[in-house]
Amino acid sequence: METRAIARFVRISPRKARLVVDLIRSLDVASARDQLAVLSKRSSAIVLKLLNSAVANAEHNNKLSAANLKITRAFVDEGPTLKRWRPRAFGRAAAIRKRTSHITIVLDEKVSKAQVAEKKDVSSKNDEKTTNNQKSITRKSPKTKSQTTKKKQITKKANTKKLDNSKKE
Repeated sequence: METRAIARFVRISPRKARLVVDLIRSLDVASARDQLAVLSKRSSAIVLKLLNSAVANAEHNNKLSAANLKITRAFVDEGPTLKRWRPRAFGRAAAIRKRTSHITIVLDEKVSKAQVAEKKDVSSKNDEKTTNNQKSITRKSPKTKSQTTKKKQITKKANTKKLDNSKKE
């Protein structure tokens, strides 16, 4: 079951936050926490806090174990931009854009052993079907080869007749 946490209106540029979020995407929770703890980016503290919030949501709301969680989706969207002005030379003013971000982390369970066993059963059935299909294909293949050789012979005869007609004229 998917569990998510969203941090909205975070005062960091989305471009800078995406650098950190791209590192932890599709990792399990423990390795993502280790990665964020070591990283020396300002947004890593924000993303770590959000990851801990998502894990708490999964444990409390969905009764999931933190050891069995994986980050399925993580993305950063752009929030509203705060516009400020800075005085410049000759009485001009320059715009300063203070960007904000919406950071989302979605967690889901790792594949359980029961699901793996079911997938193996389904794949073995599919393998049997493909071998049966391959057998039927191999039975049909000699017919198609003989048909193609007949077509080649017919086209050769037609080409020789055309050449003979052109020589006579």
